[in-house]
Order: sequence, then structure tokens, then C-alpha cells
Amino acid sequence: MTTSEEFIPIGGKVSALKSEDWWSVWIGVLILILAATGLVSHAPKIGTWTTNPLDAYTTKDGGNIFVSLLFLWGGLSLVFMSCVRVLGGRVWTFLLGFTVIMLLAEASFLLEGQVAIKAKDLPYALWALLFGLLISNTVGVPGWLLEGVKSELYIKTGLVLLGAEILFGNLVKLGPPGLFVGWTVVPICVVFMYWFGVKVLGMSNRPFVMVIAASTSVCGVSAAIAAAAASKATKEDLTLGVA
Repeated sequence: MTTSEEFIPIGGKVSALKSEDWWSVWIGVLILILAATGLVSHAPKIGTWTTNPLDAYTTKDGGNIFVSLLFLWGGLSLVFMSCVRVLGGRVWTFLLGFTVIMLLAEASFLLEGQVAIKAKDLPYALWALLFGLLISNTVGVPGWLLEGVKSELYIKTGLVLLGAEILFGNLVKLGPPGLFVGWTVVPICVVFMYWFGVKVLGMSNRPFVMVIAASTSVCGVSAAIAAAAASKATKEDLTLGVA
């Protein structure tokens, strides 16, 4: 059985149906198709609030996003449960763990949206990290919750969607200066920071150095996640890199 901690390259001996790599591609492509055909027009986004957290769930026309969030949970649960079922996992235990993880994620976005917190630039990733530290260092992470922690599957699926978001047309709009910065300056910064960490600071954990270099040189959390998946960094490396 393939777990979220194993790395199985696409094109290896493992069947495509038993590879998290391929499942992440299929799930990502499915979401893109649903968006392209208009079946999914948008994803619900938790807004800002000052004193009443419910204000974050209110739309501009006076409605709310609770139903949209429910559909989001149902849709993601269905596709990821299909993956877990084929990979031989415990489907209903996964659903319970995934539901709790999604609630924690929404709580992180909700805290980020509080006006005073937002002014201090405390992102959702920090709150998610604090939630994880609180749980693991108090009651501990129960087994049923671990079943929903498919870290690499979520990361790889996110990378498929992130890559599709960066369209060539958007790069062209930036013009020559933007292309120069994106294709020249950023890689130079990544290479320099990696070299500095390994050669000057003497850091032996090279995947961790790559996560730090990418997140600092590119776009923070998203770059850290992408670099972690590409460099086979551990969950601890990614957590420290985001922190």
C-alpha cells in the first residue's frame, strides 16, 4: 500500500492506480475540467471580520458561503476518498480525519481574516502550524486523524493547480522586465541561497536548505511546498521552512 510518506516516481513499476503521483494529477485535472466547463465557477473564500466571526462568511449581496463550503467539503471528500479506497486505506476513517483537518484549515483562514491579526500580517500558515503544535504536544495526534493526513497527496494536487494558474499569457503581460525577473533573478537568488546555506553555513540537510531558499526567493508558503515535494524534504523540514 502506498502511504503519504513514500515516494513513487511516475513511470515506475507501481501501477498508475496505486501511485499517489498519478492520483494527484488526475484529481488536479478533474478540478481544472470542472472549472473550465463552468460546473465549478469559484471556490468559497472566507472574508474579513472585526468582532463577529460570522461576518467572514457573509457575501457582498448579503448571503453566506456556508452552503458553498459544504459543497467544497463534499466534493473534495468524494475525490480523495476514491483515491484512498483504491490505495487500500480506511475510507470512513479517512473521511473523519479529513473533515477535522478541513475544519482546522478553515479556522486558520478565519483567524487570518480578523482585521487586527491581518494588520499584523500573521498568515493562515502560522495558525495552522500552531494548531498542529498544540494538538501534537497536548493530547497527541490520534490514529483516526492521521488517516486524513495525506500530506504529499494534498501537496502534489495543489502543485498541479498552482502550475495551471500561472498561464503563459499572464507572463507575457508582464513584459520583458517581468520575464527577466521571473526567469533570471529568481533562479539566481535560489541558487545563491542554496549555495550559501550548504557551503557557507555548512547546513547538511540539503532538502531543508532548498525549501528555505525557494520560499524566501519566490513566494513563501507555495514555493516552500513545491520545493519540499521536489527535493523530497520531510514534513518537519517543510514545517520549519514555513515557520
